[in-house]
Amino acid sequence: MLATPPAPSVPAREYTGDEIAVVGLAGRFPGAPDVATFWWNLCAGVDSIHEHTDAELAELGIGPKLRADPRHVRAAGRLDGVADFDAEFFSFAAQEAARTDPQHRLFLETAWEALEDAGHDPARFPGLVGVYSATSANRYFLFHLMDNPAVVGDVDPDDWEARLIGRQFTDHLPGQVAYRLGLTGPAVAVQ
Repeated sequence: MLATPPAPSVPAREYTGDEIAVVGLAGRFPGAPDVATFWWNLCAGVDSIHEHTDAELAELGIGPKLRADPRHVRAAGRLDGVADFDAEFFSFAAQEAARTDPQHRLFLETAWEALEDAGHDPARFPGLVGVYSATSANRYFLFHLMDNPAVVGDVDPDDWEARLIGRQFTDHLPGQVAYRLGLTGPAVAVQ
């Protein structure tokens, strides 16, 4: 008969009060609108990379010469639902939401989903709730908004800062999320 090995002893831990607890989790991934689906896809070996057809590449503005090049990568990880932002829910004016970088809108939604997953309302939570974020500058403003007077028409053309806040300034994201969700802990941009 084999004896069960003794359980390893765990040394007593002394807490400092500086500990951080991650109690909620949320995310969006290609082929998975949430963490549970992402995990299921991983376990099931689901390939969530989309292979673009010639018609899709043409619609994206990829010319025939590049489409025919065998070195051209025709695959991409696509996120669904990026355009489904509920501006009213997050107290955005419609035009303000239209000007905001989609990755910022998506991060805000995902942060709210993480709070929901944790089961905590920041307004009633007795401690501090903070946000740490990282994002990259993207070209959404330059390629999709700058020449659209319906979206940027009321912004002074010389006021580049107003045009770029939330579009190119990556440091703006955690403050925006903390403000919109009523978080009172640290709001830190991680570069």
